[in-house]
Amino acid sequence: MVPSNRPVRSRWRRSDRRVPEARRRRAGLGTVGTIEALHRGAVKVFVSMGGNFALATPDLAYTFDALRNCDLTVQVSTKLNRSHIIHGKQALVFPCLARSGYGQSHDGRQQDTLAGVRRRL
Repeated sequence: MVPSNRPVRSRWRRSDRRVPEARRRRAGLGTVGTIEALHRGAVKVFVSMGGNFALATPDLAYTFDALRNCDLTVQVSTKLNRSHIIHGKQALVFPCLARSGYGQSHDGRQQDTLAGVRRRL
């Protein structure tokens, strides 16, 4: 299954039964679409939930200009990274704790939430 930024209709129906208010039925933007919209000024607030967005994009200079064009950038991160110094006119950086639980698989390997897989000794 390929990840998508499009909402799943069955989830809409389930959530509508629980919370009957009208919901937005529009798909979001991908990485490149977001950068282009930021550059045009169509996106005023950029929220990042972890990662190093500014430095993980295909065109750094264009991305930096786009982020600086934004009214507000909000980043939630486990640790500081270089994306925090490329921000909009106003910036908020919120710290959070990393989850570090381990799960046991059927073949004896353990996997943590940071995608590290190691053989159990």
